[in-house]
Amino acid sequence: MSLEISDIRFFKPSGDTGKIRAMLSFKLCDCLFVTGCKLIEGKNGLFLGFPSRKVEKDGQTSYKDICFPASKGVRDLMLSIILTEYEAQKVANSALAAPAQSVPTDDIPF
Repeated sequence: MSLEISDIRFFKPSGDTGKIRAMLSFKLCDCLFVTGCKLIEGKNGLFLGFPSRKVEKDGQTSYKDICFPASKGVRDLMLSIILTEYEAQKVANSALAAPAQSVPTDDIPF
């Protein structure tokens, strides 16, 4: 199955984040932007939460996804692509945030 996900953008959640590790948006197959997704820490690792709305019925509150993958295979593929980018950006951001190490100057040839 071919699925193109691009322009993945991660945002740090604000306030009390609980188990939310990142908010994100992405472009799907160069034709649809999906915003309001969340990477959530579950008991089996990170999972992808899709945009949802709050629904109240008979005094009970629940959340219904607004959009979601059509199959488990598509959901797993999307999660794989997004987690790969998430880990790459975490590594890149930590490398940039690391303090600079001193470089010995006696090995420089000029």
